[in-house]
Amino acid sequence: MQIEVNVSEQALTSKKNIIIAHPSASFAEQLKMHFVNEGVNVLGVYVTSEHLLEELYHFKEENKFTVDAIFLSSSLCKKMRDKKLEVFADVTAKIREDFGRSTIIVLSDEVTNHPLHAELVSLGIYNLIVKTKDKSSEINIKQLINYIDVPMEYYEVKKYKDFDTNISWRKFVNHKNDINIEHHKSGTSHSVEPVADSQERKPETEEVVTTSKEKPKKSITPKVQQKSTPDFLMNAEEENWILPAAKPKILIQEKIIGKSIIAVTGTTRGVGTTHTAIAIANYLSERGYKVKLLECNGSTDFEKIEQAYHGSKSIITTSRTFEINGVVYVKDLEKEDYISHFVSEHTHYVLDIGKLEKSEFEEEFHRASCQIIVASGSEWKQHEIHSFIEQHEENDQSRWNFAVNLVEQIIIKDLKSAMPNHQFIRLGYYPDPFVVDDDTSQTLTQLLDLPKLKNKWMKLGLISMGIILLLLILILLK
Repeated sequence: MQIEVNVSEQALTSKKNIIIAHPSASFAEQLKMHFVNEGVNVLGVYVTSEHLLEELYHFKEENKFTVDAIFLSSSLCKKMRDKKLEVFADVTAKIREDFGRSTIIVLSDEVTNHPLHAELVSLGIYNLIVKTKDKSSEINIKQLINYIDVPMEYYEVKKYKDFDTNISWRKFVNHKNDINIEHHKSGTSHSVEPVADSQERKPETEEVVTTSKEKPKKSITPKVQQKSTPDFLMNAEEENWILPAAKPKILIQEKIIGKSIIAVTGTTRGVGTTHTAIAIANYLSERGYKVKLLECNGSTDFEKIEQAYHGSKSIITTSRTFEINGVVYVKDLEKEDYISHFVSEHTHYVLDIGKLEKSEFEEEFHRASCQIIVASGSEWKQHEIHSFIEQHEENDQSRWNFAVNLVEQIIIKDLKSAMPNHQFIRLGYYPDPFVVDDDTSQTLTQLLDLPKLKNKWMKLGLISMGIILLLLILILLK
């Protein structure tokens, strides 16, 4: 998985940059909202340790900015419903070893005297936020932010060294297993595996701290590994973290409030879904919105667009995103990475879904705030529109807008007459979707239900008239 940083360079240098890793996506999103409200940049939200480590190494390779803090849940490492706390300790140790400039802050779901806390303290990780005895604690967001620059002192956490020996744990608290990190720049495979020790551990009377200076191993033949799916049915103890009441900041621009998702599909392949999605994204960008265009159809069209933009078919980039005219393009998005893209500062997200049938993004189309179906209006292809409606009759179609290509207005009138419960809008001829002319702009305004903008030539005319009148007044005054 690869999540790109979607904040301005100025913001990256003027604000704190943090990462949140928690197995509950809903809790992590709420926590992220609180940090954003306090002026902190949340670079990413991750629900598995594999995805977290992959992105940390990606950020390190890019070396464009500093990750100031990493917020970790002790429940991050799981196999099904079972927590792997020793693996979590090893992952945390590896992060501390390879990303020493980042402050680590742990939100622990374990009891106060759990050996995990003793091991973390022995590793020099003092920012431990542990639940109270009644298994519930209110999180102080401002205090968490303060820990980034002013971490806890040893005297505040040394109590955790006195742990409950009845809790099953490896023999020595101060011993950690090395973990094998398989990191591939292409992002095709990534795993976290404990590496067994070949030597016996030393007697308990001798304090041992072992660290590995080995660099992450790169496998010649990547493993084909199914990415783990987080268990969203959290244990009761994980649900008891209490976040303070807060209202999300809502950005109001014309009629669209906050983040808007515009999903574009087609009645069949080849009707111009990608062409339309690009035009919509550029249209919104010209109106001043922060737009991200996501390729959700399994194609490589965006990669070819990037190559054409750079003027080279041989260009190869490890980045999954690129930018043209203020629009951020996300290439060949995988479903498991979908949610992670909505933690950016963008206000409008355009999904290029392509053909809807058997698409893994079909549910996202039906959830979108604006649902656009590109169709052909030719008489011999109008049956595709009828078939599309029938295939999805069990879904809410009240937000559907059919964008019909290259037909006369009389055809649109006929379609509305035949299917009065649906909206049909004519798309004219616009060969370059990156340049939205006035006619196309008016059509997209209607399609997206946005307030109309005055013709730019009319604006220029009014400005010119104003200048002329001002000059005449100055002449008369002389």
